[in-house]
Amino acid sequence: MRRILFLSLFPVALLFVIKKPVYGICILIAFYLVAPQIWGLPLSIKPVYLFTALTATGWIIAVSKGKKVIITRELVLLLILFGLMLISANQAVVSKQASFSFLKDLFKLIIAAFLTINTIDSIKKLNIVIWSILCSALWMSKSMIIQGLHVEQRIDIVIGLGLGPNFVAMVMGMCIPLVIQKLNSASKIEKMASYVLLPYFIVTMIVTGSRAGFLSLLLIAALTSFRAKKKLKIICIAIIVAIASLTLAPDYYLERMESIVEYQEESSAVSRLELWNAGLMMWAAHPFWGIGPANFALLSPQYVEWRSARSHQGLQAHNMYIEILAEVGVQGLIVYLLFFVSLLWSLRSRREVGYDSDMDNMGIGFRDGILNYMLFAMFGPVLFRDIFFYYAGCASVFPQLINQVDEEEHENAPTID
Repeated sequence: MRRILFLSLFPVALLFVIKKPVYGICILIAFYLVAPQIWGLPLSIKPVYLFTALTATGWIIAVSKGKKVIITRELVLLLILFGLMLISANQAVVSKQASFSFLKDLFKLIIAAFLTINTIDSIKKLNIVIWSILCSALWMSKSMIIQGLHVEQRIDIVIGLGLGPNFVAMVMGMCIPLVIQKLNSASKIEKMASYVLLPYFIVTMIVTGSRAGFLSLLLIAALTSFRAKKKLKIICIAIIVAIASLTLAPDYYLERMESIVEYQEESSAVSRLELWNAGLMMWAAHPFWGIGPANFALLSPQYVEWRSARSHQGLQAHNMYIEILAEVGVQGLIVYLLFFVSLLWSLRSRREVGYDSDMDNMGIGFRDGILNYMLFAMFGPVLFRDIFFYYAGCASVFPQLINQVDEEEHENAPTID
């Protein structure tokens, strides 16, 4: 049934995307989080490539009619990082092929960020993309909820997506700040939807059993409390929610959270420390251009005896900062960090100068979401997750949207004769 519905709506969606490219971005986000391959479509159909091409076609048509091409500071930094990785790939220690294969995928994600930046040219369109992220995350999380509330052990794989619970926790960590800010929306419908989504997303985060997810919830609570005018009220609500969540949480969740402090007794935590140390040793051995993109997993068996003996294979560093340092060198890490600094600067608050409150709230939501992503980057390989490039594209376009609001306010300002 789902396959028939998808194929019947496919032609309509194609035409619609060419006319309104921003809806192509929404569909691509849904494809990534909803994973349409589980609907029984043949492997020959690659809707992601097709809709990317159609979104690009719609944008090119708009440019031919006078629309400006937007190149943001963050996009430039991504291209610089890509260039540094390209140089490092040519000097890969183990496999140049693995490096270039990774860069091919990374370039596709940079294109996705570019199209996101260039198709969102109004606050209304930004809001549409935000809700496409939230609705897609809602659909994605149902698999986690359905399974997680009926098992005694942590789920390793999310059915349908083929992605682990740590990925689901990362998406929740990026979505929950947006939902919190939508509680302040001028739209009653958005407020009501947010009141439903917020507890659902928090429960999803808990069910993942992710330690980084637990730290993410603490960070969200701290940021929200710090920013709130009625701090005591917010803190009391946060305590009540925390107590209720811990009371209803599965046993495995509490056991995994205890391992944050008593990490020596948990094999996964210990092995990650070994991998981090291995990354630093790789960088020390290849300090300038690193070992090459996607070569960490290939080289790690030489540095991590315990992990290799247990799994018979190498793994990624489970820390993007250490992994980029090992694979690309110090210059790569610096550019990667500058990319985040630039995003956060683009999202700085304009409330004090009287900008649109909904716009400012969206900026706060994205800023807190990016801080959460940076937290997850300390514990997992998240650089090549598609959703972040769409998310970062939304954040990167904020200065252009604010300038647009400023120009509209200037044009509508009363003149004095």
